[in-house]
Amino acid sequence: MLHELIERAKFDRIFWGCDTWTAEESFGALLAFRHIPALTLAEKVIAGYFTCADAFLVIDAVLHKNLQCFYKLASAG
Repeated sequence: MLHELIERAKFDRIFWGCDTWTAEESFGALLAFRHIPALTLAEKVIAGYFTCADAFLVIDAVLHKNLQCFYKLASAG
């Protein structure tokens, strides 16, 4: 699904998060959080869809900046 979102959606509308109730579910979400974006963006870089620098910009947007802008949160730094 992340491949499709990257290819078809605006980057400022893609977020990553979880909705869990237990520690076990949260840990599973953390594993997916680490694996899926890394794997997807690595495949995009290998295929020539992105440069490595572009992949880092995408991951920063999806995991941080988009949420910060959407929820109008002040920057921590």
